This record gives sequence, C-alpha cells and structure tokens, in this order.
Amino acid sequence: GQLSDALAGLQLSMTYTWTEATARAGVFAGRDLPLYSRQVGSFGARYAIDRWTFNADLFAQSGQRSPGTPTEGAAYVTAEDPTGRLGDIPGYSTLAVRAGYDFGPALHDLKLAIGVKNVLDRRYYTRSTDNNGGKFVGQPRTVYLQGTIGF
Repeated sequence: GQLSDALAGLQLSMTYTWTEATARAGVFAGRDLPLYSRQVGSFGARYAIDRWTFNADLFAQSGQRSPGTPTEGAAYVTAEDPTGRLGDIPGYSTLAVRAGYDFGPALHDLKLAIGVKNVLDRRYYTRSTDNNGGKFVGQPRTVYLQGTIGF
C-alpha cells in the first residue's frame, strides 16, 4: 500500500561495539587500558526518492581513560593534568545530515550535495600521550558542499 511505497527508499543501519580491555598485571592491574572507549555506536538513516537522497547519521562513544605510565608506584590518573595528556576523557556524540541530488546521464552523472557535520556543535576532544601529546578539540559544526561527475 501507500506506506510500503513511501518506505521503499529507506535504508537504516546501526553498529554497536562493547569492549572491556583491562591491564592484567602491574600497578594498573584490573584498570582500563588507555585511550579506548568501552562503548561505540552509530545509527544511520538514508532516504532516496526520485533523484534526491537524504542522510542522517548519529555517532556516539563512551569516555576514555588516559591514566599515565604504569611504572612502579605510579598513580592511575583520572583528573586532568596541566599538560592535557592525562585524565579521563568524556564521551560524546555527533549528528551529521546530508542532502544530495543526482542530475543523471544528461549532465555526465553530476551529483551535488550539501551537508552539515556535528549539527548540534557539540564540543568534544581526544587526547594523545606521544611527542605531540595533549588535548585535541574535535571537529566543530562544519558545512560542506560535495560534487562528483562521471567521466
């Protein structure tokens, strides 16, 4: 009927990963390993009708740990240190949307789209403990144009 016709162009996708990685020995035994999220998930929806395509994608991940080096007598750091290298990292989620149009063979399969990443402009960050260590701000709200052409 009418409902099934309207849903013909709808595609949904979902991912979820749960990981528990802990140190087995040493001063951090039983504690989370650094720089991974226990939970990571995504949900996507794509709807195509005629020459139009619309997408919405949600991504989320739980917090991470950056506790320091597990040397003898070391403390498992959870509070942020002055360098930004150590401490817990909050989880975050982002939403992205996109709309595209396919002009078809008459225009060499030209496809144009506009999209927005991090629609809600959520502030999030990651950490690194290498030579360039510290706190790195994630991508802010970003508007983009996209084009492809067949040849």
